[in-house]
Amino acid sequence: MPLVWLTAVGHALLVDLVYTYPSADLPPAYFVALFAGPVGVTVTAVIEVCRLRRRHGVGFRGRLPRWTPPLPRATLIPGDLVERLGADVARGYAHAWSHLTDRNGVLWAVTPAMWAGRAVMWPYVRSFSQQTRPMLRSDLEAVAGPLTPR
Repeated sequence: MPLVWLTAVGHALLVDLVYTYPSADLPPAYFVALFAGPVGVTVTAVIEVCRLRRRHGVGFRGRLPRWTPPLPRATLIPGDLVERLGADVARGYAHAWSHLTDRNGVLWAVTPAMWAGRAVMWPYVRSFSQQTRPMLRSDLEAVAGPLTPR
């Protein structure tokens, strides 16, 4: 990035103002054309630095302290479907469903319900949280890793 700015400013001061336009006033389009490249490079660099910090926890001096990776976005399951599945679990229907365990040791049941064309998973936890709530299987595997049969 500094090289792009140095080249643009150096070209303006050492070439254009000395040889090309020694006594004329430069039009505004000249400055737009000259500095469009350096501004574009600078904006791209700032965006990339922000993305590296947010997504990968990397700063100018290495890993950022106390950085945790962001959780992938999970598809929201409608409330009426969650209530219906909760009632089925309360009636004991969940004993017949397949059970899987994630890498954190949470037990999940594969419900017969489908949402957005994918199977809905029911967690066996005391209360729902961001990581343990009814989720689609593909979202669950993205958040909690591969599932293993119980």
